[in-house]
Amino acid sequence: MNSRVESGKPAVSTENPFSARWVRPGVIPFIFSNGESIQSLLERLRHFGHRGAIVGPHGTGKSTLLLELARCLRERGWGVRMHKASRSFYTTVEAHQARNSPRLRRPTIQFIDGFEALPWWRQRYFLLQSRILRHGLLVTAHRRANLPTLYTTRASIETARAVVRGVLHRQQRSDEFECTPALFSNCRGNVREILFSLYDHYEMRHNARWQPPRP
Repeated sequence: MNSRVESGKPAVSTENPFSARWVRPGVIPFIFSNGESIQSLLERLRHFGHRGAIVGPHGTGKSTLLLELARCLRERGWGVRMHKASRSFYTTVEAHQARNSPRLRRPTIQFIDGFEALPWWRQRYFLLQSRILRHGLLVTAHRRANLPTLYTTRASIETARAVVRGVLHRQQRSDEFECTPALFSNCRGNVREILFSLYDHYEMRHNARWQPPRP
């Protein structure tokens, strides 16, 4: 972290508070806005037979919530496999399952971030496999999946503002940045895009040499 030290004064951070290492999923805690909690979701997931989906629009915290649930289940002794849907997804997951699944001695749950990115036949493969092997399966998706909906994430300016305040508070920063109604509207409630925009605002304010990215 860059800093400067003035005589008799503490170091002042010059790092952009909205840099990726401060705002990536897993660093920012998920903020519930409807009386729910991690414990209530874990209980609901148990009721669903450890199979479910986190559903919601882009940038509303699905990946963040998925990571928090994975951490809690690991602490409870579950074997957790976290996967991100991508071009290299299929080969990596299948090889790992074929080698290890039959020998597992503890309850296992698979987490798939971006379930709807998989073709329909691949989705059915994982749904069927989880039943045959008696594994848990928790996924994120932008719309209802063929699984019980564990939680629906929603965009709200109150939540977006709480996320921004939390990012600054954890770094003990006093920078005057917030999610304004205009910013929330321009980013269509996508908190990820809001944080990207605030990164740009910080650079424009504190770095005269910074140039906005070309479209």
